[in-house]
Amino acid sequence: MKDKQYNWINVSGGKDSTALLLWSLEQPEEFKEKCRYVYADTKHEHPAVYKYLSYLEFVTGVKIERIESEGFLEMCKRKQRFPSVKARFCTEELKIKPMAKHMDSEEPHDADHPHMVYVGIRREESPARARLTETTYSNYKYPPRKTSWHLRHHPLLDWYVQDVFDIHKKYCVEPNPLYKMGMHRVGCFPCIMARKSEMKKLFKVCPEVVDRLEEWEAEVAKASKRGAGTFMPTSDLPKGIPPGIRAYAGYLDDGDEFPEMKQDIDGCMSVYGLCE
Repeated sequence: MKDKQYNWINVSGGKDSTALLLWSLEQPEEFKEKCRYVYADTKHEHPAVYKYLSYLEFVTGVKIERIESEGFLEMCKRKQRFPSVKARFCTEELKIKPMAKHMDSEEPHDADHPHMVYVGIRREESPARARLTETTYSNYKYPPRKTSWHLRHHPLLDWYVQDVFDIHKKYCVEPNPLYKMGMHRVGCFPCIMARKSEMKKLFKVCPEVVDRLEEWEAEVAKASKRGAGTFMPTSDLPKGIPPGIRAYAGYLDDGDEFPEMKQDIDGCMSVYGLCE
């Protein structure tokens, strides 16, 4: 079983997973020849992400396998709600489970011989990630009554964001262009974990996102027994403001609670200073 074991490198199109991909290219030949690069498609991405994945394949010469999921909207209709900060089932449903199913179909494994999975997580990102160890043993269950065992490796755990962009420069790889549009994260568009200031930028640069999410809210509300479905929690809005993404976007756009955002959107908005 060990002879067939792969190194599964998770690629999302973001800066950290790109750094992970580039890190893998610097490993010994015996490691590299066992690498398989995988991307879980949530069907809730900006078109730039798909173009960037193709760009990465071109500049690095690696093949990135696209793993299909049911898609963000279909998941929300099935769950009769959108995910939230307190109920982040989206990652498990759209990334972990589809990836586990794919790996299980491609590689024999069991509890004693788990999949070798590599993820570009860094301590600097959050207090929760700061508590992670370099390797984590875990198992994931998915229908019908299947269990997938993983040994997750976090080789970038002690890297800082500057280290991430340094390895981009080392290999002459451009970061995802969404970062220059002011995005702090590029997985899902938008992510329910996005900062309010980031959402404000996003709605100004990509106003069509509001139209799409408003359509999705209507579909989720129709599927919900409660007849309700809002992408962002109504608790984020002041009293008297109707629920819904359009009201939320208008509130962020018209309010003065983000004075630091009063800048020309034609200029550089990168939170990482990538326009210099």
